[in-house]
Amino acid sequence: YALIYSQALYRNYIDAPNDSLISFAADYYEEHGSTSDKFYAYLYQGLVRYQLNEYEKAAQSLIFAMENSSSVNDHYAIGQMYANLSLINLVFHCSDALDYAMRSYASYSSGGLQDYAANALVLSASSHLQNQRYDSCRCMIEKAITEATRLSDTLVLNEAKSVKAQYAICVDSTDLAEELLLSLSAQESYVLSHQDISNLAYISASRGEMD
Repeated sequence: YALIYSQALYRNYIDAPNDSLISFAADYYEEHGSTSDKFYAYLYQGLVRYQLNEYEKAAQSLIFAMENSSSVNDHYAIGQMYANLSLINLVFHCSDALDYAMRSYASYSSGGLQDYAANALVLSASSHLQNQRYDSCRCMIEKAITEATRLSDTLVLNEAKSVKAQYAICVDSTDLAEELLLSLSAQESYVLSHQDISNLAYISASRGEMD
């Protein structure tokens, strides 16, 4: 029950208030479960902890999940595991972020999960950007935008444009960055992230504006 309920919350975009319920499942399956049971329990423990911003604990759980993933043939779950490991590595500026992002992309692609695969491309672009690999970052962003447009996935498209704005600032193209960010802010359904707001502030400051 603890595992299935935690899965249901996550799949319906509902944040768990804490990790006590899924940790009960993880502790139980560590003693009594199969390799597959351990994989899912540690995976969702990691996902819940990531939502709670407990990144170090989340990484530990996801590593345990990865150690028990060899017999699991669930492309969505494996993709989520690698994607969240990539996100955590981005938080801590670790070089493994790109490798995990590409593993996530490979898993989603193998399962025909095209929307998730497109989002993994955005994650890969962010990893390239953090490592100042600007040419490869640009290629990944354009590939993600092409895929998101083809799939009519507005969410992924907007995420790709946000990363493209960050890229544009890094290569001194503030006009392009401003154009992208203003187009995002004009959408009622899009909420500017802290990074978007920071980039808009940087653009204004670079022009001596008071906004």
